[in-house]
Amino acid sequence: MFKAPFLMKSLTIGLSTLILSACGSSSSSTTTSSTPELDTAIQNVVDNTIIPASAHFKTQAQALDNSAELFCSTNGINEQNLTALKVQWQQTNNAWFQLLPFKFGPMEGSVVFPTYTYIDSYRVNGNNYMETVRSEIDSLLSSGDEINDSTFTNKTFNKVGLLALEVSIFETASSQSISSTDIINEYVADDTKCAILTGYSTQLLRRASIIDDRWTTDYQDSGSSYRDLLLSGQLEEINGEDGSDATTKIVLGAQNYFDYLANRNVTDSVGTLAGSIWSALDLSIGITEELMNGTDDSNLSLFDIIKNTNSNDQDVNTITDNLSYIRTTISNADKISLQAAAKALDSNFKVEVTTGLDINAGLSFADGD
Repeated sequence: MFKAPFLMKSLTIGLSTLILSACGSSSSSTTTSSTPELDTAIQNVVDNTIIPASAHFKTQAQALDNSAELFCSTNGINEQNLTALKVQWQQTNNAWFQLLPFKFGPMEGSVVFPTYTYIDSYRVNGNNYMETVRSEIDSLLSSGDEINDSTFTNKTFNKVGLLALEVSIFETASSQSISSTDIINEYVADDTKCAILTGYSTQLLRRASIIDDRWTTDYQDSGSSYRDLLLSGQLEEINGEDGSDATTKIVLGAQNYFDYLANRNVTDSVGTLAGSIWSALDLSIGITEELMNGTDDSNLSLFDIIKNTNSNDQDVNTITDNLSYIRTTISNADKISLQAAAKALDSNFKVEVTTGLDINAGLSFADGD
């Protein structure tokens, strides 16, 4: 069973630093009591965990686009290529869930039209837009209009992304049949179906590339990467950024993810046609463990800071136990216990992690993504 945070500490922190609102986690120029050791640990997180996760998602999106092109090539519409396409969608969705705990900065990019929403419509507000996607595909198939890449450029967030690709790959438009034979026959019968599939995959790759480029090359036309701006404390110079330090943004990103898992019915709403949500969730926990433990290339981790600098061995044990427990709920495909375990980890990032890393008061946490 998961471990609840220490009651007295929770009450004290809750009254003094945690303010409940209705719109998700946020911060207002919040700072951390930075030390050279913490700076090193955070740089390790960015360089060894977050940026590789971004690059991995881009790589998988490229592979999915390649698989879609192969499937739609001359004589390519067959069961072997369809199976490969399905597997690649699952791999791409897995990679997305490894990036989801870091939903800030490059994942957003705009307050009005955040990039992540065009990849994962469910993360926006917990609405399952499968019927919207089905209607959109039906409309495209029946319109008679030419379908090309530009057709999808300005589609709203709930008509593109991983869900649109999942629906295109794992069922027919005519009857929602999941039979591979029926899916193949539908693609063979109408070239428009392939134009839709490759249009969706091209747009997914484009947005995956945007996220990765922001992390490593240029953020908001500043001429500097988000990585460099974040680690040098220069984000406040970018329009729309709140100027919170790197530690705060990273911790809030993870906390927000567990808040999302605790309050949304993810297992019944994401990857339902592909049947792969549990593997995706397991990988997201793996990346969270890596966030806290570091990698083989990390000479200092966040857990090291909490234990060695702040002498909080018990807090580290509590978080570690709760990460282990949520893995068990995933292994057992236990929906109810998953949400309870996610709620415990949400609390850990609000309390144990923030206090252990000396993140100053002023954070605003909330239930509901």
